[in-house]
Amino acid sequence: MMGVGGEVGELTEKIQLGGTDDEIAKEMGDVLWYLVNTLEDIEWGFVDCVRFFADLRGNEGTFSDVQAHVVFYYENDTIINGGITELAIHAGKILEIGKKALRDNAGKVPDIKKRAIGKHCMLILQELCIIAHLHGLNLDDVAQANIDKLFSRRDRGVLGGSGDNR
Repeated sequence: MMGVGGEVGELTEKIQLGGTDDEIAKEMGDVLWYLVNTLEDIEWGFVDCVRFFADLRGNEGTFSDVQAHVVFYYENDTIINGGITELAIHAGKILEIGKKALRDNAGKVPDIKKRAIGKHCMLILQELCIIAHLHGLNLDDVAQANIDKLFSRRDRGVLGGSGDNR
């Protein structure tokens, strides 16, 4: 959960400072990675969560499916684009639930809070879809590039540590 907050902060910074589409895509990939892992940590698979909140029955639940669904509504003015402010709000909500789980439940997220985490993960994903659309990016490509980056780091023995140039 802390990874979601940190990566949303880095993505927000890239957008605010006028980062390139490639830099924004890399940060989006990191956010996607942590969203998926946050959902796995609370034992709610990404595809199941997407289907629950986005009503994508019959679709595969890929990032492209979600992006197409969100962009359809975005382009038809039925959703409000809160932009990077919305990213921060929803990341903060996830962190707040995580903080209370650590403080009150020895790190275990109560079942009643799992749906809230899923909702905020999907709202972050919704904003990522809009940002990707505005930058001409495809979320499946963004996610695959992030996976490729992580495998490369693993293969080179530099998966741990910090910094983009490992």
